[in-house]
Amino acid sequence: MIEVEDTISYYTNGFLSHNCEWINSGESSIDDALYEIMEQQVCDPMVTLDDGCYKVWEEAQKGRIYAAGVDTAEGVGKDSSVVQMLDITDPAEVRQVAVYRNNKISPMEFSNKVYNILRNYGSPLALVERNNCGAQVVDRLAHDMGYPKLVSYGNKAAHRKNRMQGMIAHTNTKHKGVINMRYWMNDLRSVIMRDAETLEELRSFVRYPNGTWKARQGCHDDLVMALMYGYYVLDNDICEQYFEIIEKDDTGRPKIIEPLDFGVSLFEDPTSIYTDNEVTGGNPDLNPIYWGMSNGEEDMGDDYYDLLEQGYTPL
Repeated sequence: MIEVEDTISYYTNGFLSHNCEWINSGESSIDDALYEIMEQQVCDPMVTLDDGCYKVWEEAQKGRIYAAGVDTAEGVGKDSSVVQMLDITDPAEVRQVAVYRNNKISPMEFSNKVYNILRNYGSPLALVERNNCGAQVVDRLAHDMGYPKLVSYGNKAAHRKNRMQGMIAHTNTKHKGVINMRYWMNDLRSVIMRDAETLEELRSFVRYPNGTWKARQGCHDDLVMALMYGYYVLDNDICEQYFEIIEKDDTGRPKIIEPLDFGVSLFEDPTSIYTDNEVTGGNPDLNPIYWGMSNGEEDMGDDYYDLLEQGYTPL
């Protein structure tokens, strides 16, 4: 019998084995050519909010179609809670318009943040992972806030007897979601990437020997998973429920879409001082608004007249 020390390392089939731990050294979710294309698209956001956690590259526009992918973490400084906002008006040119990422926000507080971001973009379809901490976010959005456009998917694949709201993360649904995302990104080169952190996570998002996709050891994939859920809206099983597919491409996937819901979408300005306390990028000096009651201008203090000089008009 030949004994081999536990610490030996050797290469087999393109993978490094060390202490029976397999580390992928091969296929990344994006190839070198696509990485270079996306690297040229990356740019600074138009505005940054919430101490840099919320980055906006494009403001919401009426008539555009948006979808949000949401991945929730515990908020203890490790994995991040993420919102990826995509403009899917033209599936052949999906635009990354906003990203929220925070690893220190609790699921309950994150629920409020997700709701506000969705309102910034006219209450679009939201694909929120339900597993673990995500269940609290889905349930709060659905029951406490009455958010009307939560996509539910994956119950059958996860063998759930009762239909649960949100995106059920299961081996089958994750694999299908990654394949779907890679089709739009790698095959069609459809995505307009803006966020450097998302791009770097895509670079380290690899396929392991067992066929699963996840981040390399020591890396994170929260931004990628939220992006994957956002892209899931273009999967036929979901797309056919919420959109009229005017035309399909050669593979049978949606090429031209129109929303089935023609109701009024209300947009909230994400830079409004009513919804965010801090704005960076652009002009951060927001003048205060004076609230008060009096019997007339003679009872108003100096602050009142200072505001008049700044151009404010009393209500």
